[in-house]
Amino acid sequence: MTARGGCLCVHALGLCCIAALICLQIRTIGHVPSLNLLRPATPAIVGGRVLAYVDDEAAEQLDKGDVEVAYWRRLDSAGFLTRARTRAESQEELSSSSWDGLYLVAHGDGDGLAQGIKFTEGGTLSAATALTHRWPRSIVFASCFVAKVEQPSGREPFGLAIACMLGGCRTMVSGVIEVERAATSIIAADVAVALNSAAPAATALRSAQLAYLESVGIELAFVNQWAGLICLSTEWSTAPR
Repeated sequence: MTARGGCLCVHALGLCCIAALICLQIRTIGHVPSLNLLRPATPAIVGGRVLAYVDDEAAEQLDKGDVEVAYWRRLDSAGFLTRARTRAESQEELSSSSWDGLYLVAHGDGDGLAQGIKFTEGGTLSAATALTHRWPRSIVFASCFVAKVEQPSGREPFGLAIACMLGGCRTMVSGVIEVERAATSIIAADVAVALNSAAPAATALRSAQLAYLESVGIELAFVNQWAGLICLSTEWSTAPR
């Protein structure tokens, strides 16, 4: 992980609330999982087409009063989003159309080739399956664990994020720990909206996390509510030092 002024470890965000808060307040953090994936930044797309899908189980958990209202208000304010009603519809849309972004809320688990997103209707979007698809430039997965990248000694890193990047994704925001569903979905929705306004992904994530902390109060927020999402990217706007 590289940040202006030095190196930081992305995993600190999920391990210690105090360290996570300090990192959030003083740094905008983006994680490049492999130098072999690093590419020059390309011009951001403003107002691109974004496909959104919220899994049935996730939708039921989000259906809780003020949380539901706040969450759907964020999505409804984004006129660029196209909502898929089922997993099958989301898969069909991804394979048949050109999208600039993907926003998905579902349960994530596992690691390596078995790492993936499990759907209520059945089936899993695994890292192995992801290798067979083309992916939008920007992806936001409001899911646990799927941003966790295995980095075995002497071998290239791998996981769902890497599989998506090999298929065209340049930026992914997702969970590296077990995240709290409602708060994470609100933050992720804000990130999706900001990305479509050409905000850099790491900056968009940091702004959304700070906004959430301000709305609920730092002393009342648990680390798994706001610090579990990280930004993975293959793009650099300036050369890393």
